[in-house]
Amino acid sequence: SYAVFSMTCAALGHPGGSFSEAEFLAVMYNYVLRFDGREPGWSQRDVFYLSKCHACPGLYAALAMVGYFDVRDLSQYGAWGSHLESHPDSRRTPGIEVSGGSLGQIPAVAVGRALGMRRRGPDDGNRMVYVLIGDGECNEGSVWEAFMAAGHYRLDNLVFIIDNNKVQAKGFVQQDMAIEPLRDKLAAFNLEPWEVRNGHNVAELVDLFSTLHTQRRGKPNAVILNTVKGKNID
Repeated sequence: SYAVFSMTCAALGHPGGSFSEAEFLAVMYNYVLRFDGREPGWSQRDVFYLSKCHACPGLYAALAMVGYFDVRDLSQYGAWGSHLESHPDSRRTPGIEVSGGSLGQIPAVAVGRALGMRRRGPDDGNRMVYVLIGDGECNEGSVWEAFMAAGHYRLDNLVFIIDNNKVQAKGFVQQDMAIEPLRDKLAAFNLEPWEVRNGHNVAELVDLFSTLHTQRRGKPNAVILNTVKGKNID
């Protein structure tokens, strides 16, 4: 509802993708991520990247609700001079780890971050990197280069999550550029594939991400999150 509020105030935004990620973001910020909203740069935080950056209204709502900034700021989404731009700016918005907009770029940033953490040694060894990717975004070749590098370096502190809502900007993913069989492709890139049958089921999400955080298997994880674009809207 906060995402709806911010997009209504702005008269712009991407509601469909913001709604498909809503339960996932709620689980991440309530059960999974280690963070401190009062200290965004806390050195032992887990790292979360939103790669499908057009869906930032959902992320802004989550960040506001856990204390990174005042929820009243959501009324300024997309406004001139606001720190909540229509695509995230890490220099201006607390809780945003990297600026983004062009699809397909951030998965490689996540690979570099995870590799850097591992090489820094035991102080960073138990930190995790999570990156949420759109299924339509998987049309970008750079996404698969990131998958390949993550598998090669066996980055088990990295989790890719694909918001598999089946729809992209101009139509259905399978009609525009098919990505199935997605699970088989992820496994072929030496990732450990997981699938959430209902990406809006909070209990199912909590169970899976609790497992991923506690059971490192020597390779990156990739979660296919089956969701509905525009969930809860008739």
